[in-house]
Amino acid sequence: MGILVVQIILYIALIAGMMFALKKSMKYYQKKDNKFGKAIKIVEIAYISKDRQLMIVELQNKKYFLGVANNSFTLIKELDSENDKLQ
Repeated sequence: MGILVVQIILYIALIAGMMFALKKSMKYYQKKDNKFGKAIKIVEIAYISKDRQLMIVELQNKKYFLGVANNSFTLIKELDSENDKLQ
């Protein structure tokens, strides 16, 4: 009985260690991928529903207000200057 408890504790520790290592490696690869995608920056996302969002995206020093659905992007407005803000 005591050996079974020790085995269970070891398996739980092994699984927790694997989850921790996976989480750390995911953060590393996500940071690494972001270094290559400096041309496009997502400034803000507002979720409207499960499959619809509103986004502000910056590309070449211009900001764009987009509507995003499952299979489409719609340009709602180009935000050129600091005076052109959404309220």
